[in-house]
Amino acid sequence: MTECERLIKNGMLPASFLEAETRCEYHVDSKMKKLWALQIDLVKQIEAVCKRHNLTYFLIGGGCIGAVRHKGCIPWDDDIDVGLKRDDYNVFVQKAQEELEDPYYLQSPLCDPAYFRTHVTIRNSNGTCISLGDQHLDCNNGIQVHIFPLDGYEDNLYCRWFHFINHVRNTISILSYNISSATDHLRKRRFMCFLRFIIMPLGLHHFYKRLNEQCTKLSAKYKDRIGIQYTYYSKACWTWDAHCFDEAVYVPFEYTTLPIPKGYHEMLTATYGNYMEFPPVDKRGNKHSFEFEPDVPYKEYCHQKYGVNYK
Repeated sequence: MTECERLIKNGMLPASFLEAETRCEYHVDSKMKKLWALQIDLVKQIEAVCKRHNLTYFLIGGGCIGAVRHKGCIPWDDDIDVGLKRDDYNVFVQKAQEELEDPYYLQSPLCDPAYFRTHVTIRNSNGTCISLGDQHLDCNNGIQVHIFPLDGYEDNLYCRWFHFINHVRNTISILSYNISSATDHLRKRRFMCFLRFIIMPLGLHHFYKRLNEQCTKLSAKYKDRIGIQYTYYSKACWTWDAHCFDEAVYVPFEYTTLPIPKGYHEMLTATYGNYMEFPPVDKRGNKHSFEFEPDVPYKEYCHQKYGVNYK
Protein backbone atom coordinates (compact mmCIF):
# COMPACT_ATOMS: atom_id res chain seq x y z
CA MET A 1 0.00 0.00 0.00
CA THR A 2 1.41 3.40 -0.96
CA GLU A 3 1.33 6.35 1.41
CA CYS A 4 -1.42 8.10 -0.54
CA GLU A 5 -3.51 4.93 -0.46
CA ARG A 6 -2.98 4.75 3.31
CA LEU A 7 -4.08 8.36 3.76
CA ILE A 8 -7.19 7.76 1.63
CA LYS A 9 -8.04 4.59 3.57
CA ASN A 10 -7.72 6.45 6.88
CA GLY A 11 -9.95 9.27 5.68
CA MET A 12 -7.13 11.83 5.74
CA LEU A 13 -7.05 12.44 1.99
CA PRO A 14 -9.95 12.67 -0.50
CA ALA A 15 -9.24 10.34 -3.41
CA SER A 16 -10.48 12.96 -5.88
CA PHE A 17 -7.59 15.24 -4.91
CA LEU A 18 -5.13 13.03 -6.77
CA GLU A 19 -6.80 13.57 -10.13
CA ALA A 20 -4.82 15.55 -12.71
CA GLU A 21 -6.14 19.01 -13.54
CA THR A 22 -5.22 22.33 -15.10
CA ARG A 23 -4.80 25.29 -12.75
CA CYS A 24 -3.97 28.81 -13.88
CA GLU A 25 -3.14 27.49 -17.36
CA TYR A 26 -0.68 24.99 -15.85
CA HIS A 27 -1.15 21.24 -16.01
CA VAL A 28 -0.80 19.51 -12.65
CA ASP A 29 -0.43 15.77 -13.09
CA SER A 30 -1.36 13.05 -10.62
CA LYS A 31 2.24 12.53 -9.57
CA MET A 32 2.52 16.16 -8.46
CA LYS A 33 -0.78 15.85 -6.62
CA LYS A 34 0.60 12.87 -4.71
CA LEU A 35 3.66 14.89 -3.76
CA TRP A 36 1.44 17.71 -2.48
CA ALA A 37 -0.71 15.28 -0.52
CA LEU A 38 2.30 13.78 1.26
CA GLN A 39 3.75 17.23 1.96
CA ILE A 40 0.45 18.43 3.44
CA ASP A 41 0.39 15.28 5.58
CA LEU A 42 3.89 16.16 6.81
CA VAL A 43 2.69 19.65 7.74
CA LYS A 44 -0.13 17.99 9.68
CA GLN A 45 2.47 15.93 11.56
CA ILE A 46 4.23 19.20 12.44
CA GLU A 47 0.90 20.62 13.56
CA ALA A 48 0.19 17.66 15.82
CA VAL A 49 3.49 18.11 17.67
CA CYS A 50 2.93 21.87 17.93
CA LYS A 51 -0.56 21.46 19.38
CA ARG A 52 0.62 18.97 21.99
CA HIS A 53 3.24 21.43 23.23
CA ASN A 54 1.50 24.79 22.66
CA LEU A 55 3.84 25.85 19.85
CA THR A 56 3.03 28.08 16.87
CA TYR A 57 4.13 27.38 13.31
CA PHE A 58 3.53 29.23 10.05
CA LEU A 59 3.59 28.53 6.34
CA ILE A 60 6.28 30.74 4.82
CA GLY A 61 7.64 31.38 1.33
CA GLY A 62 5.78 29.81 -1.57
CA GLY A 63 3.47 27.89 0.75
CA CYS A 64 2.22 31.17 2.21
CA ILE A 65 1.78 32.70 -1.26
CA GLY A 66 -0.12 29.60 -2.33
CA ALA A 67 -2.40 29.80 0.69
CA VAL A 68 -3.26 33.46 0.01
CA ARG A 69 -3.33 33.46 -3.80
CA HIS A 70 -4.50 29.93 -4.66
CA LYS A 71 -6.03 28.63 -1.42
CA GLY A 72 -3.54 25.78 -1.74
CA CYS A 73 -0.31 24.92 -3.50
CA ILE A 74 1.05 27.15 -6.24
CA PRO A 75 0.33 24.98 -9.31
CA TRP A 76 3.96 25.09 -10.50
CA ASP A 77 5.57 24.74 -7.05
CA ASP A 78 6.84 21.49 -5.59
CA ASP A 79 7.59 22.21 -1.96
CA ILE A 80 6.15 23.62 1.27
CA ASP A 81 8.26 25.38 3.90
CA VAL A 82 7.27 26.21 7.46
CA GLY A 83 8.84 28.39 10.14
CA LEU A 84 8.76 28.65 13.92
CA LYS A 85 10.15 31.38 16.16
CA ARG A 86 13.46 30.29 17.65
CA ASP A 87 12.17 29.37 21.14
CA ASP A 88 9.30 27.31 19.68
CA TYR A 89 11.65 25.83 17.10
CA ASN A 90 14.04 24.54 19.77
CA VAL A 91 11.21 22.86 21.68
CA PHE A 92 9.73 21.46 18.48
CA VAL A 93 13.00 19.83 17.40
CA GLN A 94 13.39 18.11 20.75
CA LYS A 95 9.79 16.89 20.97
CA ALA A 96 9.47 15.87 17.32
CA GLN A 97 12.58 13.70 17.55
CA GLU A 98 11.01 11.92 20.52
CA GLU A 99 7.47 11.61 19.20
CA LEU A 100 7.54 11.05 15.44
CA GLU A 101 7.13 7.42 14.42
CA ASP A 102 8.00 5.57 11.22
CA PRO A 103 7.62 6.43 8.38
CA TYR A 104 8.00 10.00 9.68
CA TYR A 105 11.49 11.20 10.52
CA LEU A 106 12.98 14.49 11.72
CA GLN A 107 16.27 14.97 9.93
CA SER A 108 19.20 17.03 11.23
CA PRO A 109 23.00 16.63 11.09
CA LEU A 110 22.91 15.22 14.62
CA CYS A 111 20.76 12.21 13.74
CA ASP A 112 21.60 11.86 10.03
CA PRO A 113 25.35 12.60 9.71
CA ALA A 114 25.38 12.14 5.93
CA TYR A 115 23.05 15.15 5.51
CA PHE A 116 23.83 18.75 6.38
CA ARG A 117 21.54 21.76 6.63
CA THR A 118 21.34 24.38 9.37
CA HIS A 119 17.57 23.79 9.66
CA VAL A 120 15.70 20.54 10.21
CA THR A 121 13.61 18.63 7.69
CA ILE A 122 10.66 16.34 8.30
CA ARG A 123 10.55 13.32 6.00
CA ASN A 124 8.22 10.52 4.99
CA SER A 125 10.53 7.57 4.35
CA ASN A 126 7.96 5.70 2.25
CA GLY A 127 8.43 8.14 -0.64
CA THR A 128 11.35 9.78 -2.42
CA CYS A 129 12.30 13.44 -2.82
CA ILE A 130 15.93 14.15 -3.63
CA SER A 131 17.51 17.60 -3.84
CA LEU A 132 20.06 18.10 -6.61
CA GLY A 133 23.44 16.90 -5.37
CA ASP A 134 22.09 14.54 -2.71
CA GLN A 135 21.54 11.57 -5.02
CA HIS A 136 24.50 9.54 -3.77
CA LEU A 137 24.36 10.45 -0.09
CA ASP A 138 23.64 7.78 2.50
CA CYS A 139 20.90 9.85 4.10
CA ASN A 140 17.12 9.96 4.31
CA ASN A 141 15.75 11.21 0.98
CA GLY A 142 12.07 10.72 1.73
CA ILE A 143 9.32 13.20 0.88
CA GLN A 144 10.27 16.42 2.65
CA VAL A 145 9.10 19.64 4.25
CA HIS A 146 11.78 22.05 5.47
CA ILE A 147 11.34 23.62 8.92
CA PHE A 148 13.18 26.90 9.47
CA PRO A 149 13.94 28.75 12.70
CA LEU A 150 12.85 32.38 12.68
CA ASP A 151 15.70 34.14 14.46
CA GLY A 152 16.02 37.56 16.01
CA TYR A 153 17.93 40.08 13.94
CA GLU A 154 19.07 43.69 14.01
CA ASP A 155 20.62 45.53 11.08
CA ASN A 156 23.96 46.27 12.70
CA LEU A 157 27.55 45.41 11.83
CA TYR A 158 27.72 42.47 14.23
CA CYS A 159 24.61 40.75 12.90
CA ARG A 160 25.58 41.34 9.27
CA TRP A 161 29.06 39.90 9.84
CA PHE A 162 27.72 37.00 11.89
CA HIS A 163 25.26 36.14 9.14
CA PHE A 164 27.86 36.41 6.37
CA ILE A 165 30.38 34.12 8.10
CA ASN A 166 27.79 31.48 8.90
CA HIS A 167 26.30 31.63 5.42
CA VAL A 168 29.76 30.91 3.97
CA ARG A 169 30.24 28.03 6.39
CA ASN A 170 26.82 26.62 5.61
CA THR A 171 27.32 26.83 1.84
CA ILE A 172 30.75 25.18 1.99
CA SER A 173 29.36 22.45 4.24
CA ILE A 174 26.55 21.56 1.83
CA LEU A 175 28.74 21.77 -1.27
CA SER A 176 31.44 19.62 0.30
CA TYR A 177 28.89 16.96 1.14
CA ASN A 178 27.43 16.98 -2.36
CA ILE A 179 30.78 17.03 -4.17
CA SER A 180 32.28 14.33 -1.95
CA SER A 181 29.49 12.01 -3.06
CA ALA A 182 30.53 12.19 -6.72
CA THR A 183 33.53 10.02 -7.61
CA ASP A 184 34.33 11.99 -10.80
CA HIS A 185 35.14 15.25 -8.96
CA LEU A 186 38.33 14.24 -7.12
CA ARG A 187 39.99 17.68 -7.18
CA LYS A 188 36.80 19.49 -6.20
CA ARG A 189 36.19 16.97 -3.44
CA ARG A 190 39.64 17.48 -1.97
CA PHE A 191 39.43 21.26 -2.25
CA MET A 192 35.99 21.54 -0.63
CA CYS A 193 36.88 19.16 2.17
CA PHE A 194 40.05 21.21 2.77
CA LEU A 195 37.98 24.40 2.97
CA ARG A 196 35.54 22.74 5.32
CA PHE A 197 38.39 21.73 7.63
CA ILE A 198 39.94 25.22 7.55
CA ILE A 199 36.80 27.12 8.51
CA MET A 200 35.32 24.41 10.77
CA PRO A 201 38.28 22.62 12.40
CA LEU A 202 36.09 21.17 15.16
CA GLY A 203 33.72 19.57 12.66
CA LEU A 204 30.23 20.10 11.28
CA HIS A 205 28.42 18.88 14.39
CA HIS A 206 30.21 21.46 16.52
CA PHE A 207 29.34 24.17 13.97
CA TYR A 208 25.68 23.10 13.93
CA LYS A 209 25.37 23.05 17.73
CA ARG A 210 27.27 26.29 18.17
CA LEU A 211 25.21 28.08 15.51
CA ASN A 212 21.95 27.07 17.21
CA GLU A 213 23.26 28.22 20.57
CA GLN A 214 24.36 31.58 19.16
CA CYS A 215 21.10 32.13 17.30
CA THR A 216 19.13 31.36 20.47
CA LYS A 217 21.09 34.05 22.33
CA LEU A 218 20.67 36.57 19.50
CA SER A 219 16.93 35.87 19.38
CA ALA A 220 16.66 36.62 23.08
CA LYS A 221 18.50 39.92 22.55
CA TYR A 222 16.97 41.17 19.30
CA LYS A 223 13.18 41.05 19.19
CA ASP A 224 12.08 43.76 16.76
CA ARG A 225 12.92 41.80 13.60
CA ILE A 226 13.01 38.08 12.89
CA GLY A 227 13.74 36.02 9.84
CA ILE A 228 15.45 33.16 8.03
CA GLN A 229 19.11 33.98 8.12
CA TYR A 230 21.19 30.90 7.32
CA THR A 231 20.21 29.00 4.20
CA TYR A 232 21.99 27.53 1.21
CA TYR A 233 19.35 29.03 -1.06
CA SER A 234 19.87 32.74 -0.46
CA LYS A 235 22.98 34.87 -0.06
CA ALA A 236 20.97 37.47 1.85
CA CYS A 237 18.91 36.80 4.93
CA TRP A 238 15.18 37.37 4.82
CA THR A 239 13.99 39.42 7.79
CA TRP A 240 10.68 41.00 8.69
CA ASP A 241 9.16 43.08 11.45
CA ALA A 242 8.51 40.66 14.29
CA HIS A 243 4.89 41.81 14.69
CA CYS A 244 4.08 40.03 11.40
CA PHE A 245 4.38 36.79 13.37
CA ASP A 246 2.49 37.82 16.51
CA GLU A 247 -0.31 35.46 15.60
CA ALA A 248 -1.10 32.59 13.23
CA VAL A 249 -4.37 32.59 11.29
CA TYR A 250 -5.75 29.46 9.67
CA VAL A 251 -6.79 29.77 6.04
CA PRO A 252 -8.09 27.28 3.44
CA PHE A 253 -5.35 25.17 1.88
CA GLU A 254 -6.43 22.50 -0.62
CA TYR A 255 -8.68 20.10 1.33
CA THR A 256 -7.75 21.39 4.80
CA THR A 257 -6.72 24.59 6.61
CA LEU A 258 -3.17 25.65 7.51
CA PRO A 259 -1.71 28.63 9.42
CA ILE A 260 -0.02 31.68 7.96
CA PRO A 261 1.32 34.78 9.77
CA LYS A 262 -1.36 37.34 10.56
CA GLY A 263 0.93 39.93 9.01
CA TYR A 264 1.32 37.89 5.83
CA HIS A 265 0.75 40.84 3.49
CA GLU A 266 3.59 42.88 4.96
CA MET A 267 5.85 39.83 5.07
CA LEU A 268 5.17 38.70 1.49
CA THR A 269 5.36 42.20 0.07
CA ALA A 270 8.73 42.79 1.71
CA THR A 271 10.04 39.52 0.27
CA TYR A 272 8.40 39.23 -3.15
CA GLY A 273 6.88 42.59 -4.01
CA ASN A 274 3.53 42.10 -5.79
CA TYR A 275 3.06 38.49 -4.72
CA MET A 276 -0.49 38.37 -6.10
CA GLU A 277 0.75 38.79 -9.68
CA PHE A 278 1.21 35.57 -11.63
CA PRO A 279 4.46 34.99 -13.50
CA PRO A 280 4.17 34.77 -17.31
CA VAL A 281 2.89 31.44 -18.59
CA ASP A 282 6.30 30.50 -20.00
CA LYS A 283 7.88 31.10 -16.58
CA ARG A 284 5.54 28.79 -14.69
CA GLY A 285 7.46 25.68 -13.82
CA ASN A 286 9.05 23.90 -10.89
CA LYS A 287 11.64 26.23 -9.39
CA HIS A 288 13.48 23.62 -7.34
CA SER A 289 15.82 20.86 -8.45
CA PHE A 290 13.90 17.99 -6.89
CA GLU A 291 13.64 14.46 -8.14
CA PHE A 292 10.62 12.81 -6.58
CA GLU A 293 8.69 9.56 -6.65
CA PRO A 294 5.80 9.58 -4.15
CA ASP A 295 5.02 5.85 -4.42
CA VAL A 296 8.53 4.43 -3.95
CA PRO A 297 10.47 4.39 -0.62
CA TYR A 298 13.70 6.36 -0.92
CA LYS A 299 15.93 3.42 0.04
CA GLU A 300 14.53 1.31 -2.78
CA TYR A 301 14.63 4.18 -5.30
CA CYS A 302 18.17 5.38 -4.48
CA HIS A 303 19.60 1.88 -4.33
CA GLN A 304 18.18 0.89 -7.70
CA LYS A 305 18.92 4.16 -9.52
CA TYR A 306 22.11 5.40 -7.82
CA GLY A 307 23.54 2.31 -6.17
CA VAL A 308 23.31 3.73 -2.64
CA ASN A 309 23.84 1.09 0.04
CA TYR A 310 22.30 2.12 3.34
CA LYS A 311 23.87 1.24 6.67
